[in-house]
Amino acid sequence: MSDRLGSACERHSGELRRAVGLIQNMLALFVFAFVLSGCATYYIPVASFESQFAGVDSASMRTRELDGPLGPMYSYKANPIDTISCFDKSGKPHELANSPQIEVRFTERNGKRVIFFFDTVVLQDSMIIGSESRLIPSIKDAISVKDVPLIEVQNGGKDFHYDKRALKLGK
Repeated sequence: MSDRLGSACERHSGELRRAVGLIQNMLALFVFAFVLSGCATYYIPVASFESQFAGVDSASMRTRELDGPLGPMYSYKANPIDTISCFDKSGKPHELANSPQIEVRFTERNGKRVIFFFDTVVLQDSMIIGSESRLIPSIKDAISVKDVPLIEVQNGGKDFHYDKRALKLGK
Protein backbone atom coordinates (compact mmCIF):
# COMPACT_ATOMS: atom_id res chain seq x y z
CA MET A 1 0.00 0.00 0.00
CA SER A 2 2.73 2.45 0.94
CA ASP A 3 4.60 1.66 -2.33
CA ARG A 4 1.54 2.56 -4.39
CA LEU A 5 1.02 5.73 -2.35
CA GLY A 6 4.67 6.70 -2.73
CA SER A 7 4.65 6.22 -6.52
CA ALA A 8 1.37 8.16 -6.84
CA CYS A 9 2.88 11.05 -4.86
CA GLU A 10 6.00 11.01 -7.04
CA ARG A 11 3.87 11.00 -10.21
CA HIS A 12 1.72 13.90 -8.99
CA SER A 13 4.78 15.78 -7.76
CA GLY A 14 6.33 15.55 -11.24
CA GLU A 15 3.08 16.73 -12.87
CA LEU A 16 2.91 19.63 -10.44
CA ARG A 17 6.52 20.64 -11.22
CA ARG A 18 5.76 20.57 -14.97
CA ALA A 19 2.62 22.67 -14.47
CA VAL A 20 4.50 25.23 -12.36
CA GLY A 21 7.25 25.38 -14.99
CA LEU A 22 4.68 25.91 -17.74
CA ILE A 23 3.03 28.72 -15.78
CA GLN A 24 6.41 30.37 -15.15
CA ASN A 25 7.28 30.16 -18.86
CA MET A 26 3.91 31.64 -19.87
CA LEU A 27 4.33 34.48 -17.36
CA ALA A 28 7.85 35.22 -18.61
CA LEU A 29 6.59 35.26 -22.22
CA PHE A 30 3.76 37.64 -21.27
CA VAL A 31 6.14 40.03 -19.49
CA PHE A 32 8.59 39.89 -22.40
CA ALA A 33 5.82 40.64 -24.94
CA PHE A 34 4.52 43.50 -22.79
CA VAL A 35 7.97 45.07 -22.50
CA LEU A 36 8.57 44.76 -26.24
CA SER A 37 5.20 46.20 -27.21
CA GLY A 38 5.40 49.06 -24.68
CA CYS A 39 3.12 52.04 -24.81
CA ALA A 40 4.36 54.71 -27.19
CA THR A 41 4.56 58.12 -25.57
CA TYR A 42 3.78 61.19 -27.65
CA TYR A 43 4.27 64.85 -26.84
CA ILE A 44 2.00 67.85 -27.23
CA PRO A 45 3.60 71.30 -27.19
CA VAL A 46 1.74 73.57 -24.76
CA ALA A 47 0.75 76.03 -27.55
CA SER A 48 -0.65 73.12 -29.60
CA PHE A 49 -2.55 71.82 -26.57
CA GLU A 50 -4.10 75.25 -26.03
CA SER A 51 -5.13 75.53 -29.69
CA GLN A 52 -6.59 72.00 -29.74
CA PHE A 53 -8.68 72.87 -26.70
CA ALA A 54 -9.80 76.30 -27.95
CA GLY A 55 -13.58 76.31 -27.72
CA VAL A 56 -13.72 73.13 -25.63
CA ASP A 57 -15.59 73.91 -22.44
CA SER A 58 -18.17 72.26 -20.23
CA ALA A 59 -20.94 73.24 -22.66
CA SER A 60 -19.27 71.41 -25.56
CA MET A 61 -18.87 68.15 -23.66
CA ARG A 62 -20.85 65.19 -24.99
CA THR A 63 -22.33 62.27 -23.10
CA ARG A 64 -20.49 58.98 -23.59
CA GLU A 65 -21.41 55.51 -22.42
CA LEU A 66 -18.39 53.60 -21.13
CA ASP A 67 -17.78 49.86 -21.27
CA GLY A 68 -15.07 48.55 -18.99
CA PRO A 69 -13.48 45.20 -18.28
CA LEU A 70 -16.62 44.04 -16.47
CA GLY A 71 -19.11 45.30 -19.08
CA PRO A 72 -21.20 48.49 -19.18
CA MET A 73 -20.10 50.93 -16.50
CA TYR A 74 -21.65 54.40 -16.68
CA SER A 75 -22.20 57.60 -18.66
CA TYR A 76 -19.95 60.62 -18.38
CA LYS A 77 -19.17 63.86 -20.15
CA ALA A 78 -16.27 63.67 -22.63
CA ASN A 79 -14.63 66.41 -24.65
CA PRO A 80 -15.48 66.53 -28.39
CA ILE A 81 -11.88 66.08 -29.59
CA ASP A 82 -11.72 63.07 -31.92
CA THR A 83 -8.07 63.30 -32.99
CA ILE A 84 -5.08 64.42 -30.94
CA SER A 85 -2.23 66.15 -32.78
CA CYS A 86 1.06 65.15 -31.18
CA PHE A 87 4.71 64.31 -31.89
CA ASP A 88 6.88 61.27 -31.22
CA LYS A 89 10.26 61.53 -29.49
CA SER A 90 11.94 62.20 -32.88
CA GLY A 91 9.63 65.16 -33.53
CA LYS A 92 7.62 63.37 -36.22
CA PRO A 93 3.95 64.46 -36.18
CA HIS A 94 1.26 61.90 -35.31
CA GLU A 95 -2.51 61.89 -35.12
CA LEU A 96 -3.80 59.83 -32.20
CA ALA A 97 -7.46 58.82 -32.02
CA ASN A 98 -9.05 59.96 -28.78
CA SER A 99 -10.60 57.15 -26.72
CA PRO A 100 -11.26 56.32 -23.07
CA GLN A 101 -7.89 54.53 -22.99
CA ILE A 102 -5.85 57.65 -23.74
CA GLU A 103 -4.09 59.22 -20.76
CA VAL A 104 -2.40 62.61 -20.66
CA ARG A 105 0.43 63.37 -18.24
CA PHE A 106 1.20 66.96 -17.29
CA THR A 107 4.58 67.63 -15.70
CA GLU A 108 4.57 70.84 -13.70
CA ARG A 109 7.62 73.07 -13.28
CA ASN A 110 8.12 71.73 -9.74
CA GLY A 111 8.40 68.17 -11.14
CA LYS A 112 4.98 67.04 -9.95
CA ARG A 113 3.09 64.90 -12.47
CA VAL A 114 -0.67 64.86 -12.89
CA ILE A 115 -2.38 62.23 -15.06
CA PHE A 116 -5.89 62.63 -16.48
CA PHE A 117 -7.94 60.61 -18.90
CA PHE A 118 -7.62 62.73 -22.04
CA ASP A 119 -11.30 62.61 -22.98
CA THR A 120 -12.27 64.22 -19.63
CA VAL A 121 -9.97 67.23 -20.04
CA VAL A 122 -11.14 70.80 -20.64
CA LEU A 123 -9.16 74.03 -20.65
CA GLN A 124 -11.04 76.77 -18.80
CA ASP A 125 -9.53 80.19 -18.06
CA SER A 126 -5.96 78.80 -18.32
CA MET A 127 -6.84 75.95 -15.94
CA ILE A 128 -6.60 72.34 -17.14
CA ILE A 129 -9.42 70.36 -15.53
CA GLY A 130 -9.74 66.59 -15.81
CA SER A 131 -10.55 63.31 -14.14
CA GLU A 132 -7.91 60.98 -12.75
CA SER A 133 -10.26 58.05 -12.16
CA ARG A 134 -12.68 55.99 -14.24
CA LEU A 135 -14.17 54.43 -11.13
CA ILE A 136 -15.06 57.79 -9.57
CA PRO A 137 -15.23 60.21 -12.53
CA SER A 138 -16.68 63.03 -10.44
CA ILE A 139 -13.31 63.42 -8.71
CA LYS A 140 -11.64 66.15 -10.74
CA ASP A 141 -8.40 68.03 -10.38
CA ALA A 142 -7.14 71.28 -11.91
CA ILE A 143 -3.71 72.67 -12.73
CA SER A 144 -2.62 75.89 -14.36
CA VAL A 145 -1.47 75.57 -17.97
CA LYS A 146 1.12 78.25 -17.14
CA ASP A 147 2.83 75.79 -14.74
CA VAL A 148 3.11 73.01 -17.35
CA PRO A 149 6.22 72.81 -19.55
CA LEU A 150 5.69 69.17 -20.63
CA ILE A 151 2.59 67.35 -21.88
CA GLU A 152 2.78 63.64 -22.71
CA VAL A 153 0.00 61.46 -24.09
CA GLN A 154 -0.24 57.70 -24.47
CA ASN A 155 -2.62 54.80 -24.69
CA GLY A 156 -2.73 53.58 -21.10
CA GLY A 157 -3.78 50.10 -22.23
CA LYS A 158 -6.70 49.96 -19.85
CA ASP A 159 -9.73 48.00 -21.04
CA PHE A 160 -12.16 50.89 -21.49
CA HIS A 161 -14.18 51.50 -24.65
CA TYR A 162 -17.04 53.70 -25.72
CA ASP A 163 -20.25 51.69 -25.86
CA LYS A 164 -20.69 50.90 -29.57
CA ARG A 165 -24.48 50.65 -29.20
CA ALA A 166 -24.63 54.20 -27.81
CA LEU A 167 -22.36 55.51 -30.61
CA LYS A 168 -24.68 54.01 -33.24
CA LEU A 169 -27.61 55.78 -31.59
CA GLY A 170 -25.78 59.09 -31.91
CA LYS A 171 -25.09 59.65 -28.23
